[in-house]
Amino acid sequence: MAQLNVCFAVPGVYPFISESPKCYGGSELRALRLMRALRDKGSYALSLIAFGRKDERQTEIENFTIFWDPTRGPKSVSVVESIRGLLRRLFVWPVTTEPPPSKADGEAWSQAKADLYVTFGVGDYSADLAAWCRLNSKPLVLILGSDLDVSEGYQPHRPGLNVYGSRLDRCYYALADATVVAAQTHRQLELLSSRFGREGVLLPNPIPAQPKLDRARRHALWIGKSDMVKRPDLMIAVAQRLPHVSFIMVMNIANREIFHTTHSQKPANVKIIAQASPEGIAELLAGAFCLVNTSELEGFPNTFLDAGIQATPVASLRADPDDMLVRSGGGCCAHGKLDELIPAIREYGADENLVRNAGEKLRTWILRHHDEGRIVAMLDELLASLAVTKEGKGTPRQIMT
Repeated sequence: MAQLNVCFAVPGVYPFISESPKCYGGSELRALRLMRALRDKGSYALSLIAFGRKDERQTEIENFTIFWDPTRGPKSVSVVESIRGLLRRLFVWPVTTEPPPSKADGEAWSQAKADLYVTFGVGDYSADLAAWCRLNSKPLVLILGSDLDVSEGYQPHRPGLNVYGSRLDRCYYALADATVVAAQTHRQLELLSSRFGREGVLLPNPIPAQPKLDRARRHALWIGKSDMVKRPDLMIAVAQRLPHVSFIMVMNIANREIFHTTHSQKPANVKIIAQASPEGIAELLAGAFCLVNTSELEGFPNTFLDAGIQATPVASLRADPDDMLVRSGGGCCAHGKLDELIPAIREYGADENLVRNAGEKLRTWILRHHDEGRIVAMLDELLASLAVTKEGKGTPRQIMT
């Protein structure tokens, strides 16, 4: 039987598997885990889109064929625009200047000659790809990356940008034009249905089962990016009120202004690391008495999976996807209240038995509900069904309207 040719249009994965610095986000790690597991099944020919110059030749890494896209690249958003984006999310504040409409020209996607395409997250890039797939009768699986991907602000003909600089109307069309939308959580499925009239499929974040490391737990750990969504400033505020607790922040550089500001404001009990490998993250989690999350919004954080594997409980300011921290007993959620988060961190730091019991509960939950083999089987079934039905043909809705 011929292999199914699947293209993962997730350009952020390439720096993760190349010789470039290992800065990556949750969607990139999730995509790579799924790609590697599909590759190991032997029934797929997999390709990956990477941002690059036209003179960079097609290459192959880990048996993934690389196709270069010279026309697109990550956006640089200033701290001022980050704050504006956050206000737009909270208060639906439109902007008066619109960027030019994007084009579904898709040279790199055409070169891949895939049977179907997979991408992560809702934004201008996935809107381009969704339009191109419909024009070229190619099925597209759009996998959500956070609750922002089903924001009520995404509506047709609506001006404005989201917190990451993508057009609100084009985010709507990314969701409308994709063949299948896969959600991380039941909550995302509910929002997809109520706000966009679409039925999605559930595809939880996967993680392979592995032994936990045995390390002394001496610090609280924060993992994120220097942006106004992950809110490193709130981590600094927490650390300032817990001067006798040691904190380590792994803060990938997304916005340099925020990164440098966070550095300049950190108290003596905070150590900041700009990047860490997955192996390094595992070591840091194994040595942590809790993982702290201060994000304004999340989907299902991969860091919660990594914490669970290391039996490290989670102290979260807001994020508790599908109430899993409460239901599992593997952590706590402060529902946006720093005055509740701070004593929880203090308690984890002072009570080894509490950490041990909560951590084991979280590990049990993660292994039961996020087993990589089970979730890859779900994706395998989904891709096979799309290859048979060849859904995806049609005029993109963003062109129709």
